[in-house]
Amino acid sequence: MTSCSRALLAWVVLGFGLTPAAHADDVTVWRDGEARDSISLAEVDESDLAVLDLGEAWVPPIFVPHDTFTPSFVALAQGRFEDVPDEPLRRRAEQERFLESYGVPPTLGVLRERLRVLVERTCRADLDALARFGGSDIDEDDVAAWESEAVPRAESLVQTLLVEWDAYGVARIPHQQLSPYERAWLGRAEPLGIWRAGLDAVRERLRCEGLVRGELVGTELDQRTRNALAAFERRHRIYARGRLSGETLAALRVPPRELARRDVLRVLTERARLDWGVLADGSAAPDRLGDIRDGLERAFGLQTPESTLAWLESLALDDHASIAVAVPAPPSTPEDGAILDLRVTIDRGDQSFDPPGSPMRRIERRPTLTLHVRRGEEWFALIRWPTTIGGWHVERERGRDVWRYKESPAGPGVWQQVHAAPVWQPPASTPDADLVMERHLEDGEVVSETKATLLGPGYASAFGLAAAIHRPLKANGELGADEGIRTHGSVDYTSVWRRASHGCHRLQNHRAIALFTYLLKHRNHRRMGSRPLRYSRTVRVGQQTMTLEVPRSGYVYVLDPPVPFEVTEGRVIGSLARPPSRAIPVN
Repeated sequence: MTSCSRALLAWVVLGFGLTPAAHADDVTVWRDGEARDSISLAEVDESDLAVLDLGEAWVPPIFVPHDTFTPSFVALAQGRFEDVPDEPLRRRAEQERFLESYGVPPTLGVLRERLRVLVERTCRADLDALARFGGSDIDEDDVAAWESEAVPRAESLVQTLLVEWDAYGVARIPHQQLSPYERAWLGRAEPLGIWRAGLDAVRERLRCEGLVRGELVGTELDQRTRNALAAFERRHRIYARGRLSGETLAALRVPPRELARRDVLRVLTERARLDWGVLADGSAAPDRLGDIRDGLERAFGLQTPESTLAWLESLALDDHASIAVAVPAPPSTPEDGAILDLRVTIDRGDQSFDPPGSPMRRIERRPTLTLHVRRGEEWFALIRWPTTIGGWHVERERGRDVWRYKESPAGPGVWQQVHAAPVWQPPASTPDADLVMERHLEDGEVVSETKATLLGPGYASAFGLAAAIHRPLKANGELGADEGIRTHGSVDYTSVWRRASHGCHRLQNHRAIALFTYLLKHRNHRRMGSRPLRYSRTVRVGQQTMTLEVPRSGYVYVLDPPVPFEVTEGRVIGSLARPPSRAIPVN
């Protein structure tokens, strides 16, 4: 057996308290697209195979012992939002629909139904027009693109010139006899025609996946089209906010069935990396996820949308059952299954402490988080991911709003505790306004309610789906007190490469799950579980008062020994050498 499979079995038996008798059952062995034979889990130890759970009840290993949260995770993954006991989380999930970008991958049953619909449906999107289409790289918050005015203006001028010169086609208009103004607009006619055809193709492509209903007309990138693009991105785990460029546009150019096939492979690969304890994704060390993906594609015969659907149809999926199978294991490394010497470096990158309203400074180096593993006497970077550091934020002090710089303290420390499905207890400095929102009811009434999903547990928690608590290390070697700083997942994934935090180091939720699952797999630890909390806070909106409560903590693991980290100073690019100690009044 590979060290990868051995680690998985040890993780299941020892890490989560299952008995060895649970492994007496046979598992099906898949090779080259066929279920070849069966093997007992005991025999897997002597083979070149690795075990993978295909069941609908699968959850990331870090959540397995958290029995109060796993039913919610499973219900979200299966799309059974009505079974999520947390009402605010249920409403949010129903609105967002596709949750993989938030760290909750769909189950194979959900993916099977999507692929089944797409195989049966004819997509009339003009993929050739999409291939010629350049898209639009305007900011996702700007819905007024130049194309909305330029397209009709240019087309109107072209029609006028065709009539004036009695020409059949733009090529027959005598360009040398036109004014410079007319030639300029005529030169724009072809690319603007490509814009119109491309935008029409984008809308039809979105319609193929059931993301557009009703008629969308006009040449501007309107809000309805952007909303459909954002849903498309969430459905295919593309980290953007309704952009018509980059990875989003590349995915739109892929036929729907093929894109759905790739979704299946991505979800299977994510399960395998978590179950097998693989982290390297090419961001620092050589990519191992590609080998896993290719191996699963061969093992299950997922080379085409049709073969992928046939394989999915062959599975006896049940909402509450696991399906353990064995597949050829990926190439192993010396670290697989071992207890490792690990350390973390968080580079604060470029930072400006200048108060709000000061001239903007160009950020050339964003913050990064790097996990290092020791091999012999040398340290090697395993992953290097973008993260966040603190910045200026509004707080409530003595009855008034003020700007205060929320710093990410530099220096050494340790990750002693990892929390699965963590909760957030808003500090007293958090303004009430940040904890409430307005919700529009079906009858048109607008009601105020608390942002309960921020407190968690859940994918929309302020700390995401997994977190590590920062404990600073004093000069004498003792641990300092918890200062509220975390490295954690985040539902606000664009903040990871665009904005500042309140001092914490954010990661995309699926990366936070992968990182901390890896730590638990390669570090001795003990389980403290979820403990009762007594957090309660009353918030006021006008004359109305509402109560926020956090009854229990997330599921707590204690690392033994802790994982050391170093937050570097970074480079100060503003006029101030350090953040101001005093708050600045708003307005």
